[in-house]
Amino acid sequence: AKANAAAKAEQAKADATAKANAAAKAEQAKADATAKANAAAKAAKDKADAAAKAKAEKDKADAAAKAKAEKDKADAVAKAKAEKDKADAAAKAKAEKDKADAAAKAERDKAEAAAKAAKDASELAELTKALVSKVNRSWIRPPDAVSGQKCTIRVTLMPDGKVTGVDVVTSSGDELFDNSAMNAVRKASPLPVPIDKDLFAKEFQPLTFVFKPK
Repeated sequence: AKANAAAKAEQAKADATAKANAAAKAEQAKADATAKANAAAKAAKDKADAAAKAKAEKDKADAAAKAKAEKDKADAVAKAKAEKDKADAAAKAKAEKDKADAAAKAERDKAEAAAKAAKDASELAELTKALVSKVNRSWIRPPDAVSGQKCTIRVTLMPDGKVTGVDVVTSSGDELFDNSAMNAVRKASPLPVPIDKDLFAKEFQPLTFVFKPK
């Protein structure tokens, strides 16, 4: 009986040890599961944090890229405006210069025209004097010409002064007087004429003479 009691006690002790071991194993399994769950949670959190960090960095990069694009656009607009302003200023300066040049040219042209007009007037006066003198030297006045008689002769000339046509525009009423006037012009040919073709065409085509006895 004593042996049986001892065996039973050993068995009970073994059972208690087994139970304790089982409990310890269960606790270990529970702890392992908790650690595994914690590790998974940590891994999930780390992954989420990494994703959040990556997103934040991407958002920051996108914002920087957008800011740069807007700055580049603003710079391009500013550059285009500066170039347009420069072009406008250049165009304005050119327009003002052209205006000044045109005004200066107009003044030069005016001065040249005035100088030419004065020269033409002087030349015309000299030629008129020479013409009248030459024709008068060639005119044989009719002895019976009387004061108050007058005839107007129209003369056409070549550019070299050669007389090509003589017509009576206004008769004196005396055929002999009129003929003497026309003969005087023909005899005086060639007449002194200007070298300037424009002046010749303007003032000498045709040419008009008025003949009076005195």
